[in-house]
Amino acid sequence: MTANQWKLICTANIADLLDFFDFFLIGYVTAALTKEWSLPYWQGGAILLASGLGAVPGAFIWGWLGDRIGRRTVFIWSAVTISLATGILVFTPGQDALIPGWLFLMFFRVFVGIGNAGIFTIDLPLVQEFIPAYKRGWVSALVTTLLPGGSMLAGLVASWLLPIIGWRYLFLVGLSPLVLVFMIRYWVPESPRWLIRMGRHEEARRSLAWALMIDLKEIALPPALPAIERTRWLDLFKYPKLVAAGCMTGLTQTGGASFGLWGATLLVIVLNTTPAHAAFLMVFMGVSGILGRFFITALIEPLGRRGAGTLACGMAALLTVSAGYLHDVFIGGWSL
Repeated sequence: MTANQWKLICTANIADLLDFFDFFLIGYVTAALTKEWSLPYWQGGAILLASGLGAVPGAFIWGWLGDRIGRRTVFIWSAVTISLATGILVFTPGQDALIPGWLFLMFFRVFVGIGNAGIFTIDLPLVQEFIPAYKRGWVSALVTTLLPGGSMLAGLVASWLLPIIGWRYLFLVGLSPLVLVFMIRYWVPESPRWLIRMGRHEEARRSLAWALMIDLKEIALPPALPAIERTRWLDLFKYPKLVAAGCMTGLTQTGGASFGLWGATLLVIVLNTTPAHAAFLMVFMGVSGILGRFFITALIEPLGRRGAGTLACGMAALLTVSAGYLHDVFIGGWSL
């Protein structure tokens, strides 16, 4: 692995970190609104659900655009989308305004979800297309290692700044993914595979030479990639095991995202604590998430993808149930 390949991996990691910082920031704001606005459950749920509603079509749209206009361009525009959609929430009106505050939040959170899906859909394929095939397993896991760090960073920022600047100005911090635009623009070249598909062979050679840190003259490219076999979308559903694997993967992500979004609000309600303290408590979930991803990355090669995934899901289920039953057990003042 060359320094430039590691630079690409670091950029993707920072992208996921800032992407999910914006995505999970609303969880800590909702915890504050639960007290300030006496927010009903259904309105809080609508605000938190909105980003998920945007992410589904966003994944299809950005994925399609990535094949048409390039991975790098989509990477940049998805970062711009999620940043601006979060930053504009600083203008959220009150609940008694012509457009109620919860509806304003819900509407623009849809666009946050769209931008979130773009970064998550594009950064992994972009990295993989610069990495040798035999290293893509652990590199793919490594790229998403800092994803829980987004929630952890949002918790730290909320616990520190929420009492000082309030929840509205907290959204200004959500403009931070704009940093990615400059990183991608100056660090990340376009995918060589996409460039070859578009017939831009000289640019593809430059991209590969950059990644491998070798002279451009040493790069020899095939005149064209193998012809792509055209298939229908419905063909994806011909294989029951593939459908089941896709559904289970989605459900694992749904569970983790739901816990991250609702966690702070539930802590405020159940523990009757402040939103800032609830945000601080959620930081530990982010720390454990990062450690867990390093753990699973190390197990992918020896156990395989299925073995490592099965172990992780089994442990998650066991520990979640244990947390429910052992919530009143303390060791040295810390809840087990």
